Amino acid sequence: MVEHRQLGACREKPRRTYSAIASPFERAARQKGGMSSTASRAIMCRCGHRLGPMRKRPMRVWARCALVVWCACAAADEKSATPSFTADTTLGQAPLTVTFADTSTTSGGPITAWSWDFGDGTPVSSAQNPTHTYTAPGSFTVTLTVTEGGTPYAVSTPRFVNVANTSQPPPGIVSLTSAVVVQRSGTLPKSEAKAAVVLAEEIQDRTGLNWPVTTAFPASGTVIAITSQTGLGIGAEGYHLFAQSDGVGPTIVWVIGEDARGALYGVGKLLRSIEWANGVAQLPQAPNIITAPAYPLRGHQLGYRNTANTYDGWSVAQYEQYIRELVIFGANAIENIPFDSPSPHFPITAAQMNQAVSAICDDYGIQYWVWTPANFDLNNATLRAQALADHAALYQDCARLDGVFVPGGDPGSNSPLLVLDYVQDLHDTLATYHPNGGVWLSNQGFEHTANDTLFDELQSQQPAWLVGMVYGPWTWMTLDEMRTRTPGQYPIRHYPDITHNVRCQYPVPEWDQALAHTQNREASNPRPEDHAAIHNRFAPLTNGFIAYSDGAHDDVNKQIWSMRGWDPGANIDDILHDYGRFFFGADVASDVASGIRNLERNWRGPLVSNTGVNSTFNQWTTLETQKPGLAGNWRWQFLLLRAYYDRYIRARVINENGLQQQARAVLETAPSIGANNAMNNATAIFNMATANPVRTDLRDRIEDLCVDLFASIHYQSSVNAPYVASGLERSCVLDLVDWSVNDRHFYEYWFTNVIAPMATQGEKLDAIEALLNWEDPGPAGYYDDLGNSSKQPHRVQQEPYDLDPGYVESTQNEFVWHNGVTTNLRQGAGLRSWQDQAQTLYGQPLELRYTGLQADAAYTVRATYLGRFNAVMTARADGDVLGTSGVPGSAPYQVQYTIPSSAVVDGELVLSFDRVSGRGCQVAEVWLTTPDSDSDGLPDYWELRYGLAIDDAAGVNGAMGDPDGDGLSNLLEFQGNSDPTDPNSPPNLPVAGVVALAACVTMIAVAHTVRGRRRGSLRRAA
Repeated sequence: MVEHRQLGACREKPRRTYSAIASPFERAARQKGGMSSTASRAIMCRCGHRLGPMRKRPMRVWARCALVVWCACAAADEKSATPSFTADTTLGQAPLTVTFADTSTTSGGPITAWSWDFGDGTPVSSAQNPTHTYTAPGSFTVTLTVTEGGTPYAVSTPRFVNVANTSQPPPGIVSLTSAVVVQRSGTLPKSEAKAAVVLAEEIQDRTGLNWPVTTAFPASGTVIAITSQTGLGIGAEGYHLFAQSDGVGPTIVWVIGEDARGALYGVGKLLRSIEWANGVAQLPQAPNIITAPAYPLRGHQLGYRNTANTYDGWSVAQYEQYIRELVIFGANAIENIPFDSPSPHFPITAAQMNQAVSAICDDYGIQYWVWTPANFDLNNATLRAQALADHAALYQDCARLDGVFVPGGDPGSNSPLLVLDYVQDLHDTLATYHPNGGVWLSNQGFEHTANDTLFDELQSQQPAWLVGMVYGPWTWMTLDEMRTRTPGQYPIRHYPDITHNVRCQYPVPEWDQALAHTQNREASNPRPEDHAAIHNRFAPLTNGFIAYSDGAHDDVNKQIWSMRGWDPGANIDDILHDYGRFFFGADVASDVASGIRNLERNWRGPLVSNTGVNSTFNQWTTLETQKPGLAGNWRWQFLLLRAYYDRYIRARVINENGLQQQARAVLETAPSIGANNAMNNATAIFNMATANPVRTDLRDRIEDLCVDLFASIHYQSSVNAPYVASGLERSCVLDLVDWSVNDRHFYEYWFTNVIAPMATQGEKLDAIEALLNWEDPGPAGYYDDLGNSSKQPHRVQQEPYDLDPGYVESTQNEFVWHNGVTTNLRQGAGLRSWQDQAQTLYGQPLELRYTGLQADAAYTVRATYLGRFNAVMTARADGDVLGTSGVPGSAPYQVQYTIPSSAVVDGELVLSFDRVSGRGCQVAEVWLTTPDSDSDGLPDYWELRYGLAIDDAAGVNGAMGDPDGDGLSNLLEFQGNSDPTDPNSPPNLPVAGVVALAACVTMIAVAHTVRGRRRGSLRRAA
């Protein structure tokens, strides 16, 4: 502010002089009683100082700037009135309505008049606290003149109100290196106040630049102006981010939020757009972005508990930094898990961290939620009362609490009505401490009858105390059905599992088994394409989401969800480019975006044929070399870990598949070298995987990166010290990096426990032969290794992935959790074909469809049941019941049924498995076979069709027979689908195919003869 008030402070020359008698001092003194009516020879100044006898020499008065003439001794603080003012806002775009507040003080009489000059050429206002609307852009000096005792006092503030010009963008690059951050003065809403702090601190951290934060608007240079302005019509939490420059005044980057959070999110977008380096910050071009979020809830669960693989080792400062970074990408809610088992990594108690995270959310002006399951018997009055008391203490501790989420089950096994009563009590308790908070309920774990009870109650009672419902993992219905059955006044919050890769709500589709068994549930898992699609598939049914997360390994997925929650149409590559630019630098942003995309592609389909894994590895190691300064960046460490891990596992799979082929070749020689020698030699070959491992350089780097991640963010990659993960199934990629990726453990188990104890050589040879031909369905038969994407041609996929990514109404690949156990056939000792299954959930049938069957053939179905659900299932053929299984035992449980001839009369068959009990159906293998009584490689139906004997494998009836004398054997005629009794019926094969097949006839015929004797021995042993 500039005040013209002191004589001694003014350098203007006096315009005129007054004698002492005629001076304003004397007149003022007389008016105030400071000079007697008898014209004392002394006068008093207004401030009460005696001036002494009148002197003849004139006193000079500065008429131009001295609105009040003081004595020379008067100090500035001795004025009768000191004009001053504030305003509710000083920054924004037109029309900008500003309410001014007079804050003038006086030590004399009252102020009797006000005069406001708003600086825009409009008439002055005489109101004490006027409201004025600026209708044009510009920088305006505001002057307030107040009158006290008939004397005017004025104060002026240059550039007090600044109205943006949205149509003057600066050309080219916008340098921000010397920027000043400006906010409006006064007490700001928390989100808006935090916006400038976040901007300045993040820039200083990345560039070393120290941007001052002020309320005074500079006359030149570069300004970043941050404010909020209601009435823009953008929408809640929205913002306008743009730049202006008239070539004369300052270059201004404007961040104008529709509300306080909007200002914070506008700063987030600015930070994601800035190209930064040490000592440099710039925008590649002037932005002009007007945007608001599509969904009001965009949050992430950061549970401080032992189950987490990183959060439980974090300090309060790490929590704040991570929450800040989530906000920068658009998140507006954080959920904690306050009641759970403590972790050995806790730096402070769970109660202390709950208080801290609640305070952080309050400081940023974002929502704070808690996840609090009723994982105890609600009929137990003591436990129930204790839980309510714990909740009351929790609520009282929270600076802010917006939502309490109670999962109906998972965990918990209470009835819906008991849960509803309990949740109502929680609402009443919450209202005492946080009246604006609310309680939410999920139906996770409720089976169909329980869901009927719940939704009938909601429809009939429609309780006002319930804010909304939550759709989470293990919900026995689709989100579409839940929306239909939930009364319209209740919003549905999505609770997506973005943290797990397998045995979860949204598993990796068509994942390679080797990756599923080694990287398991909580490896670094950037899945931008998957999660962008999952978000958009379900978001229209919800009010948004708070995602389930158990660690920072899913960081990319969090940002994808936040950005798609803001804008469902946001381009994935643009999101990833922002991610790379903000966290790693503009110089590698494009390569990082491409590299993350390629990491997701690494997990598509069979690993052996996915040569992209190698090129992705090369891409990331090139980046690693280019950016050594990022070695301590935990996000960089996670991405590198994935690239190295994928490449290492692929190298191991190729090597160990080759070793298995060598071992099987040795077992083929068992008849000549003896069963025991063959098994010993095969075991030695299998052991070469550990005796002569491949790519130990990759293995070493993986271990180094795990060490680095523990040091940077406490990522717990092992159950062993110092990592001490809560369990092997969590994040223990280091413990599983050497897990066998072939059938080694099964062969070793079978050799030792099944074949070696056999009494005779013949039994052992039969068992070895059956082992080698386990998957062989025989002539005209079919085999499906369910759960193996490349070996299940008959599995029915009811819905495409993009419509049903949670596989609630369709079939998915599932993987047995081996748990590091190599001595149990239901775990790591099982065949790989047993360790993956096809799976359906919640009553959806699991189906296989066959075509091209022979109406005159007799068929038998055999299936291997295995999986964590221990499902009881009913098998059906075209809807007709074949039989119902029992609960599997300690080994894979197999069933075998005869297919009714009526089911295949049309040449087609739908084989289905229906859930009787368990969460769903799980089937590992299915054979559809037809008899070959004489084991000559010719099925009985075919031999009977053409009058060949089904019990004679020799001569004209056998595989090598040629009844029509056309030079083609029976086996070749069968394979070519031609008539062996008609020389004019050629095989339905091209000439090259006939020649190639004929060359194999003898070998095939002999093999079928041998295998026919032994095919059942492994099944009998199992």
